[in-house]
Amino acid sequence: MYIARAKVLKLSFNWVCLQALSLACLLVSLIAAAG
Repeated sequence: MYIARAKVLKLSFNWVCLQALSLACLLVSLIAAAG
C-alpha cells in the first residue's frame, strides 16, 4: 500500500487524509453495491 511504501507517519496530516479517502471510497463502494 501507498502508506507503507511512503512511510507516512501514523496520525500525521497525510495519514489522516489518506485514511479518510480510503474510508470514503469504501463507503461509496458499499452504497453502490447495496443500491
